[in-house]
Formats: sequence, C-alpha cells, structure tokens
Amino acid sequence: MKNKVSVVIPVYNSEKTIGKCLASVQRQTDSDLEIIVIDDGSIDCTSEIVQEIQKKDSRIKYYRQNNQGPSAARNKGIEVASGELLIFVDADDIIMESMVEELKTLREKEKVELVIVNRIRINKFKNKLT
Repeated sequence: MKNKVSVVIPVYNSEKTIGKCLASVQRQTDSDLEIIVIDDGSIDCTSEIVQEIQKKDSRIKYYRQNNQGPSAARNKGIEVASGELLIFVDADDIIMESMVEELKTLREKEKVELVIVNRIRINKFKNKLT
C-alpha cells in the first residue's frame, strides 16, 4: 500500500483544540501523509499556533482564506491535496495513532472507495465510552 494520504483539517477560531488535533495526526503510524490546514479566516490565535507547529513538521501545509464556511475550506483542501487518498479531520478531533494505517488497510481489503468513520467519545468525568 503506497497510497499517500492527504489529511485535510478546516479550522476556524480553533486555538483551544488545534494543537492536540495536529499532534494526533502527526503521530500516525503511517507517516506517508501530508497535513493540510485550511484556516477559514480565524480571528483568534489559530494561525500562530499552526504556523509554529508547521516550522517543526514539513508535512504540514497551511492555507488561509477569507471566511466562507467549512464546506469551502474542505473544498480548498481537496483542491491543494496531492495525496491519492483524502481524510477529513475536524479541528476538535483527536484521532487514534493507527487511524490512517487502518483505513488504508480496510480500503484495500474490502476494495471500497469510501470509508466513513464513526466517533468514540470518552467521558472524562465517568471514565467510560459514550
């Protein structure tokens, strides 16, 4: 499996979550990926946070546009992506370290073109999955 993956992350005023989100994408067991962050006109410190992290990881590509909404940000990500496969991650998501590798394996095994992932939320107060 040599399919490069483009992980597209649309962001808007995501200063509280984008650091953890990017860290989870950077830790992937399959490192053949590009990380595309589309800033949809944030007015908080999102831009500065992403650009600081970008200095340490050449896989991160940062683009900024005027606020047009998440669909336009995702479309911009599709437009600039160079990977053969696309994964969309929201700025407040934290993904498992093996997610990219497992999705590629599943896609190959099942011979499918689209994989949709459900979410798991850990309730930090009751320490169980919800």
